[in-house]
Amino acid sequence: MNRGLPEGVRQILYAVLAMAALPAGAQTQDPYAGLSDSQLDGIRSAFYQAADSMEATMGAIRSMEAELGGPAGSWPLVARAYRASLEGLIGKHHPSLMEKFRRVNASLDAWRGLVEAAPLSLELRFLRYSYFLQLPGIFGVGSYLEPDRKALLELLEAKADARVPPGQRRDMIEWLLKEGKLPARDRQRLERVLADS
Repeated sequence: MNRGLPEGVRQILYAVLAMAALPAGAQTQDPYAGLSDSQLDGIRSAFYQAADSMEATMGAIRSMEAELGGPAGSWPLVARAYRASLEGLIGKHHPSLMEKFRRVNASLDAWRGLVEAAPLSLELRFLRYSYFLQLPGIFGVGSYLEPDRKALLELLEAKADARVPPGQRRDMIEWLLKEGKLPARDRQRLERVLADS
């Protein structure tokens, strides 16, 4: 993509190219439909604290349930993705191997179709990639990693997904550079994005 183009023109071109790459008939949903900025901030904050302990994980789940109500399957896509990953964190923190396995499988069931419903969502792609990358091969999610990595690079270069704040976007890039197991060419692309941010 021509780096000399104005930023707004580049973003439009990236979006058009990304849409052209979608399978014929693919539908996209607004992954944030119905979520206020304050709800989204609360979900994000609770989620990132949940990695520390079972107590924080269960607290994040209780907070989401109180805030959003109803069954998790009816929540906006981004909220469902955070909830699905929290289920995986229960597995991470649980002492029983069988319960770990059960929780991760439940998490994968909850993840089914979320990214496919909104394939241009940076937040959904990042959440899935960062979670699936850490799962052992026995869970069979490896086929998602390369497509998600490619999409993440394109979305980050395009500065797509306006609901992701600049600080969170920067954190995503830094995590990918440190933990994302990127090939050298992808690291170089992300380092350029980071330098431009």
